[in-house]
Amino acid sequence: MQIVLDNAALLLVDVQRDALHPDGALGRAGQAPEATEVARLVDTWGGLIDLMREAGRPIVWVKTSLRPDFADSTYAPLWLERRLEETGPFFIEGSWGAGLMDGMDAAPDDYVVVKKGHSAYDNTHLDRLLTNLGVTQCIVVGGGVTDTIAETARTGGRLGYEQFVVEDALYPPNAAKLHAPRKQAEVVLAEDVYAAATATPPAPRPGPDFAMVLVDMQNDFMNAERPHVLYGLSDPMPEEKRVSITENTQQLSAAMRERGWPVVYVRVVRRQDNSDDVHSRTHRRARTLPPGVTHCAYGTWGAEMVDELRPEEDDYVVEKKGGSGFGYTPLHRILRNLNARRLIMTGGAVTGCVWATALDGVALGYDITVIADATYPPDSPDLPSLAEWCSVQPTAEVLANL
Repeated sequence: MQIVLDNAALLLVDVQRDALHPDGALGRAGQAPEATEVARLVDTWGGLIDLMREAGRPIVWVKTSLRPDFADSTYAPLWLERRLEETGPFFIEGSWGAGLMDGMDAAPDDYVVVKKGHSAYDNTHLDRLLTNLGVTQCIVVGGGVTDTIAETARTGGRLGYEQFVVEDALYPPNAAKLHAPRKQAEVVLAEDVYAAATATPPAPRPGPDFAMVLVDMQNDFMNAERPHVLYGLSDPMPEEKRVSITENTQQLSAAMRERGWPVVYVRVVRRQDNSDDVHSRTHRRARTLPPGVTHCAYGTWGAEMVDELRPEEDDYVVEKKGGSGFGYTPLHRILRNLNARRLIMTGGAVTGCVWATALDGVALGYDITVIADATYPPDSPDLPSLAEWCSVQPTAEVLANL
């Protein structure tokens, strides 16, 4: 990989007094870097900050801030217990030790992300922030190498970011400890980042921009003889509406494939005993079928796509266990691999899986258009409410605009 500053943000992770100052938590325990090493790190960080500011690139300060009782911590309990035994409390919100290290100051135009554990991405808004900023590469500095930096590299890599860990801008300074980050990110030197400022960037990676996502176009949702209809939990879909939904979806998917744009099928598939269902307990109680009656179970006809909308060879199929196509699935990463940021969505239900998938997708930064006449239940009165979150358009309008 090549560092391209126009695609990059600088992440300064845990550049805080409790980790670096002699009077901080690690310093009191004799675990902080030597004063000369800290001075060198501050100088290195400052140089990288100046470089990124001159290039007009985002600078993100990722800070740990915890309650005094650590009730909001997401650290592994064993790790936290051992660390507290060694250092006592650290990174307590509002404390002097939780502040940025002396000589390190966030500018008004910089960004600050607060985390509660090791990874800069875990339960924070960092991924959405970087998406909003158009960032695809992260230059990572700070510490500690074997926990926070390693976890940030791992979780950021899982999200598809190209990450560059700057070896001479990390604490504690020990190259032998870089074995974990090396498996997840490129390890570079500060001089490599400086060199990127004058290097000729590679050609942009092509991408389709658009992708189509078909949600739950399965027999157990669309067939008139499905179990939820037979047991009075759902109304049957009128045949003329079913035909209209499938035909509109066929037109859209054909238009996508003609342009070489990806078509992604998202389907529910679960164990026959439903023990892997991740819907809310309220939803499960309201939609419970009699014992022995399955819904979208592995290997059953009900879990298959309806005959008119079978996936083709180059299409993608994502399996889920609950409502949202983004929930506990690789959909976000697949779309990111494809450089697809604008989604055309069909399927159902408008107040169920389409709703959940659309809202999660919007939260992740996708531009989503739900196809009003290719979703079910047909003519849903809830489409105007969904239109407050994303675009809702008919098939003909979308085809005209493609």
